[in-house]
Amino acid sequence: MFRSYAWRLLNTCYLSYDRAYRRLHRLEPVDDFLLIKRQYYQGDPRVFRDGTQVTEGDAILVLHFNNDFMARLHDRSEKTSSRRVVWSFGKALIQSMARLSENLQTQTAPHEIKAITGVTWFKTHGDKVGFESHPLPAGWRRKLLHWHFRLLLLALFPQLQAHQNGQLVPHQFWLTPAQLHNNVEGERSHVAQRFS
Repeated sequence: MFRSYAWRLLNTCYLSYDRAYRRLHRLEPVDDFLLIKRQYYQGDPRVFRDGTQVTEGDAILVLHFNNDFMARLHDRSEKTSSRRVVWSFGKALIQSMARLSENLQTQTAPHEIKAITGVTWFKTHGDKVGFESHPLPAGWRRKLLHWHFRLLLLALFPQLQAHQNGQLVPHQFWLTPAQLHNNVEGERSHVAQRFS
């Protein structure tokens, strides 16, 4: 009983912190699952597989996942398998990316956003929707994010924690709006149909 109470307290505190973070950074919702923040790229030039080049000062979108949505996945799936939770997460990700692609086509000027990026612990789902994904270089940021993701799993998905903790390698993922559009509507659109 104490363990259940302690987990509920951790869950409540983590989600309160997460809501405060979203307000502080003024994250904008794409839908219930995905949030974005527009920023300007800083760093060395990057060239993507489709030939798009991103240089310092170019507008990019940084993706964030809505942890309230993920907490609801746990509430609905406490008696289901970990595989089902992962499947639901993947489905939500692909549906959200389809909506983001539509928004970019209808709400932004052509080439206004040069790239889309984010950091997370998983690699598989990112590859399925076309991200170019690479582990973060060793250093303090990677270590900090590793422990952040461990806390996230404990607070939101305790049934996944034991399985995922050994695989928590923070990855930075990237793709361009053109790659996203191709993955949603082009030759790889069958990926999204697998989760529909």
